[in-house]
Amino acid sequence: MLSPMDAVQDAANDLDAAHCPCRLLKTERADSVASITVVPPVAGAPPSTGGRNPAPHCSPSQTIDYLTCPRLWWLKRRWSRRGAWTPHLALGTAIHRGWAAMLRGEPNATTIAQTTLLAEITEQTGVDYEVAQDTNWPLDDLERLVDRGLDALERHTPLAGMQPLLIETPLTPHMIPDVICQDGDSVTVVDLKTTYKTSTYLADTLADTQHDWQMRQYAWGWRALTDVAPTTMQRVLLVLTPKPAVHVFRAPIGDLDRWYAQAAPIWTHMAALTGATLDAWQLPGATPQCRTKYGRCDFYDGCWGTDLSDKQLGVLYNQRPPRLETNDAPRP
Repeated sequence: MLSPMDAVQDAANDLDAAHCPCRLLKTERADSVASITVVPPVAGAPPSTGGRNPAPHCSPSQTIDYLTCPRLWWLKRRWSRRGAWTPHLALGTAIHRGWAAMLRGEPNATTIAQTTLLAEITEQTGVDYEVAQDTNWPLDDLERLVDRGLDALERHTPLAGMQPLLIETPLTPHMIPDVICQDGDSVTVVDLKTTYKTSTYLADTLADTQHDWQMRQYAWGWRALTDVAPTTMQRVLLVLTPKPAVHVFRAPIGDLDRWYAQAAPIWTHMAALTGATLDAWQLPGATPQCRTKYGRCDFYDGCWGTDLSDKQLGVLYNQRPPRLETNDAPRP
């Protein structure tokens, strides 16, 4: 049976060069740390650094949802699935806040993370979690997971040799990168992802990084503000259980002008999209995916089994509060 890192290396070696012109340069292992560096096969000129792109845009997460399926994007902004609560989102948010505090040199990073954890859980569950805890997820256990995750990030220094220029600071209201770093003579966009446990999807993380929309949009936003184009994106993947492990993936960003030429029409269409044009198979710029590597879409039943009215969707999902966004699509 392949180890997770062997699976990652196999996936990298099997990537289709026509879709991802990269090659695996090296794999380094040290205890629970795995570092993979991906470089372009031929050195080329860095992306253009001139000019600002003033076009309106949507957040990276919204755009990714739209590219997965326009109807998923539309439904997800107004509805959330029902089901048993899990702390995974709260854990990730708490560790992000704690890591940002560590990078800023703040002495109370652990306290910030623990406070964030309790606040996030309380907001998600709607109860005072210190009083009414879910016995499946005791607060003490969750706090220990946060501590262990931050300790792993501190010990394994995934930003070694780089100088943070921006830490969890908005480039625009829609774009808040985790970290942007000076990396020698160039600039690197860094994104932290936290997962509860090691899974078969670890190998896919490398391919996801190479095609990552989110970090390219952050790079575009940084260039628009500074006229300096980041050349590299780095995914830091923190696995919390059974033992904390840090995996680092690096990939070239490529030509931001070409990326923007594709992004601008997609954002324009998203801004104009209405409920009346939600037949997913008729929408440009996206291919509906009712099933992904994680399983069937959360909104499959609502998409195919209702008339998309609030009355029928409300039987299956919880309604989110209204969004106050300039590019918010009208309700049908």
